[in-house]
Amino acid sequence: MAQRVRITDVSPRDGLQNEPLAVDGSPVPTADKLRLIEMLAASGVDEIELTSFVHPKWVPQLADAADLLMLVAERFAGKQAGIDRPVFSVLIPNDKGMQRLIEVNTQAQDRFGNPIVDRIALFTAASETFSQKNTNASIEETLTRFDPVLDLAHRAGLGVRGYVSCVIECPFEGPISPSQIADVSSRLWELGKHRGLDEIDLGDTIGKGTAGTTQAMLTAVQQELPREARLTLHLHDTFGNAAECVRTALDMGITSFDSAAGGLGGCPFASTDSTRAPGNIDTALLVRTCTDAGYKGSIDTTKLAPASAFALSLKNQTARSSSSSSSALIETHRENGILHIRLDRASKRNAQTPEMLTQLDAAINAATEQDRVILLSGNGPTFCAGFDLSLCKDDETALDALLTGLSRVVQSLRTASQPVVVAIHGAAVAGGCALIGGADVIVATRDAKMGYPVVKLGISPAVNAPFIARAGEQHATSGARDVFLDPTLHTAEDFAHRTGIAIELVDDHDKLTRRAMDIAQSLASKPPNALAQTKHWLSEIDGSLTDAQRGLDVSLSLTTNDEVTSLLPHVWSERKK
Repeated sequence: MAQRVRITDVSPRDGLQNEPLAVDGSPVPTADKLRLIEMLAASGVDEIELTSFVHPKWVPQLADAADLLMLVAERFAGKQAGIDRPVFSVLIPNDKGMQRLIEVNTQAQDRFGNPIVDRIALFTAASETFSQKNTNASIEETLTRFDPVLDLAHRAGLGVRGYVSCVIECPFEGPISPSQIADVSSRLWELGKHRGLDEIDLGDTIGKGTAGTTQAMLTAVQQELPREARLTLHLHDTFGNAAECVRTALDMGITSFDSAAGGLGGCPFASTDSTRAPGNIDTALLVRTCTDAGYKGSIDTTKLAPASAFALSLKNQTARSSSSSSSALIETHRENGILHIRLDRASKRNAQTPEMLTQLDAAINAATEQDRVILLSGNGPTFCAGFDLSLCKDDETALDALLTGLSRVVQSLRTASQPVVVAIHGAAVAGGCALIGGADVIVATRDAKMGYPVVKLGISPAVNAPFIARAGEQHATSGARDVFLDPTLHTAEDFAHRTGIAIELVDDHDKLTRRAMDIAQSLASKPPNALAQTKHWLSEIDGSLTDAQRGLDVSLSLTTNDEVTSLLPHVWSERKK
C-alpha cells in the first residue's frame, strides 16, 4: 500500500503576505482570501495556514487576520478538523498575537459552537542575522519569547508547529551548517515538546537547497531529534530544485510538506538588494512529485487546479494595481484531454518577462489528471523572441529573475506527467529556444529561426544546455556546441541537424497547427500512466535534471559580469534607432 504524505498549504498566509498593496493602499480583499481558503479546503488539503497576527505595520496584507478568521469560522461552523474540514493554523509572532488569537477563538466558540483555529505556528531561524532582520531578536531571544506563548497555547488545547528558517542558506550569511540547524531544532523541540509542540518545520527560505544539501541537513536533524518529532519540509522553489529536494526527503522518510497554491509567496524579509524573495513550491507540483514517487495524499487535483488559478489571480490583481503591466501573459484552454498553453504577448513577439514565466510555470503545474497532453505554442507571428531585455535597464535583478524563472519552467515541463508538444513558428530565440528543452515532441515550420544570439551580450545559455545537449547526445561535441557558442540564428531544419534533436518540420503555420494537434490527439488517446512512467524513466536515465542547477548557476554567475553590464545598454540604444 502506498505511503501517505501530509500537505499544508500556506498560500493564504505565506503566499499573500509579501504581495504589494494596491495603489489606494488596500490589501487583497478579505472575501477573496476566504474564497481561496474555501477552494483549498474543497481540494482536500490536510492543513491550511490561514493568516498571522503579526503587526500590520510589518505585513499589511494580513491586517485583516481577526476578520478573516471569523468569516472562516462562520463558513465552517459545525465541521470537525481533519474530518470534514482541514486543520486550520495561524502564525503567531509573540504573546500579544497569541492573546488576540485566543480572543478570536473564544468569539468563534460563542457564535458558532467551535473555535476555528486548531494549531499555531512559531518561528525562529538557524541564522542570527536573519533572525535579527526578521524578528528584531536573536535566536536565543526568539526562543525565550516562545515560553509564554507555549503556555497559553497549551492551556487553550492548541497544537504547535515550530518553524526553523534558513535551513540551507541565509540571504545574509550564506550557507548554514547542518549542525547549527540541528542544534536550533533540538532546542526548539525541548522547549515545546511538553506543551503541544509536535512538529519541526524546516524552511529553505531562499530556495538554495539541492538533493545533497537537503540530505545533509535532514541527516543532522534526524540524528538530533527523537522519532516522535514530526519533521516537515518547507521549500521555496527559487532555482527550480524544490521537486528534487522533495524526492530526497521522501527517500529519507519525510512525509510532511508545506506548499502554496500557484507557487505563491516568499518571505518579505528574505530579499536583498540583488535577489528577489522566492516563492513556495507549488502545491500542484508537490502533489505530482509525491504521486510520481509512489506516495498518495488527500488532494483532488481536479479541484486544486481552480484553486491554483484563483491564487494566481490574487497575485496578478496586486501586480495590476501597482504597475502598468498587462495581467494575462499566457492563454490556456482545455479540449479533449489536451491542455493548450499559448504565450500571449504577441505585440512584443512573446518576449518573456518574469511574470509571464511565473504564469507559465503555474499553468504547467496546474495540469490535472484529465489533461493527457500539454500543447505549448505562441500567439502572433513569433513563437517566442526570448527575454524582454528592456526590463534589465531599470532593474538590476530582472536578468536573474528571468533566468531562474526560465529554469523553473523548463524543469516543470520536463517533470510534468503529461507528454509536452511544442509548436514553433516564426522564431524561437534564446529563452524561447530554451523552452524546447522541456519538450517531448517538437514540431516547427521549416523556416523558423532558432538559436542563442544572447551569447554576444555576455549572457550564457548554460541554463538550458543540459537539456539540449542530452537530447542530441551523439552530437554534443560538435553541432550542439556550435549552437551554444555561436550567436547565429539557424533555420529549424539546420538547428535539428546540428544538435541531433528530433524536430518534425512542416512547410507553413497552418500545417504546423494541424500537425501539432494531430500529435497531441494521438498522445491523448494513449494510456496516461504508461506515458507518464516512460517519460519519468527517460528523464532519470538522461541525467539532464541533475545538471540543471549547474547550468543555472553558470548563467547566474555571469549576470553581474562587466561584459554583460557593458553590452546590455547597446541593446536599448539599438532598439531606439
